[in-house]
Amino acid sequence: GSVEMIQDGVSLLDRFGGGLARAQPGLDTVAEFRIETTGSSAKSRSPATVTLVTKSGTNEFHGSVFQTHRNNSAGLRARRRQDGDEATKLIRNEFGASAGGPIVKNRTFFFGAYEGRRVRGVRFARGRVPTAANWAGDFSNAIDNNSLFTTIYDPLSTKADGTRDPFDNNSIPSARLHPFVQQLQQVVADPTNSINPFQGRNFEANYGDNRDFDSYTAKIDHRISDSDNIFGRFTLSDQDDRQIGGRFG
Repeated sequence: GSVEMIQDGVSLLDRFGGGLARAQPGLDTVAEFRIETTGSSAKSRSPATVTLVTKSGTNEFHGSVFQTHRNNSAGLRARRRQDGDEATKLIRNEFGASAGGPIVKNRTFFFGAYEGRRVRGVRFARGRVPTAANWAGDFSNAIDNNSLFTTIYDPLSTKADGTRDPFDNNSIPSARLHPFVQQLQQVVADPTNSINPFQGRNFEANYGDNRDFDSYTAKIDHRISDSDNIFGRFTLSDQDDRQIGGRFG
């Protein structure tokens, strides 16, 4: 909240949710940066300022490429978590390329960059889900680890003094189940073990977690005179996150 980040004169802060905006500068697009932590310029709205300048093309063609790879596959895994997550996986690739040069020598220049990131991982999920008997209205297993039994009462049996009669065997008749129950059951996972959900977590699963990121930057500089320059920059970031499956469908 006390730091302003500016790239080419435009704020990088997200005015809606806070933090950095979705379109961020690529690794190979920054020509220079400056950080002011005290006595920040009066033109800034915050006491601390980070200023970035995007690269420009020159009279000579220049370019670069990069890639980083991270893989904690089974053969490289040094340790595993102790909570049952035996399928921990993280494969991360970051790669990109940039190039710049002249369009009209000494006058007009171009610069372009691409950056990509591919993450393939696994997320471990653990929780409580209803059993098949619960979905059918049978709550005879509604007893916790302290032997506290939860009684299901019939709302249609309410008497003048406010008391109600419990359902027989703590089970709701199938005719009394709301149709919404069936819709909800379709998006909730089934138990993966025989643990009573009132006493512990009866669902464990590993789900694929895929994240793709692409960023594109294009910049044109034009030298009008020895003292005047003009430029335009376009940056596009696209991110696609998918958690395959999920405990709720």
